Order: sequence, then C-alpha cells, then structure tokens
Amino acid sequence: MSDESIPDFTGKVLAVQLATPPMSIALEQARYERQFGKLYLIGRQVGYPDYPNWADGATYYIAPEQISFFAVFDSLETFLARAAAAWKSAPPVDPHPQRRSWFGRRG
Repeated sequence: MSDESIPDFTGKVLAVQLATPPMSIALEQARYERQFGKLYLIGRQVGYPDYPNWADGATYYIAPEQISFFAVFDSLETFLARAAAAWKSAPPVDPHPQRRSWFGRRG
C-alpha cells in the first residue's frame, strides 16, 4: 500500500478481523503509520460498557498481512449500538457445556 492511498479513519471505528489467530477487534482512533520502515494499522481497542475487558483502551499495532478484512463504522455510537443489538439477538451461552470424551459425550 502506498502512502498516497492511505484512507482517513478520523472519527470512525474499525471492526478488524485478524487472520491468525482468528479473532476480531474494534479500534477507534485508527490510522496507518510507519514504524521501523513498515506500515501498521494502529488504533485503540474499543471498550464495551457492558463487557469490560482487561485490554480496553490498549493501543494495537497490526501488520496489514495479518488482516483478513475490516468494516468501517461512521462513529463509536453507531458501532456500539450495532454490537449491542447483535449480542442481544445471540443465543445464550451455556455455562455448563457438554464435554466430549474419547467415546462420545458425557455429562
């Protein structure tokens, strides 16, 4: 990616899907920046008020080759509203999932 084609993410939130290990992260204050001669996607992890995480607010430096894709949201409010709606419609998590043994399921 040439520096001339770097998008401006000012005021936006990026939902980034990493390739390895497969995981998603939401970044605010995202931008591309050169570090040690290499271009990185840099941003602060979005904190979810209802689901606090130890890494909320941490700054991530992500190499572009680690990114599978990213979605751009117009604002933090838009992103948080969409995330809340998705979590609300998700099926509940079983606190005691069935474990598998070598010979099938056991309780």
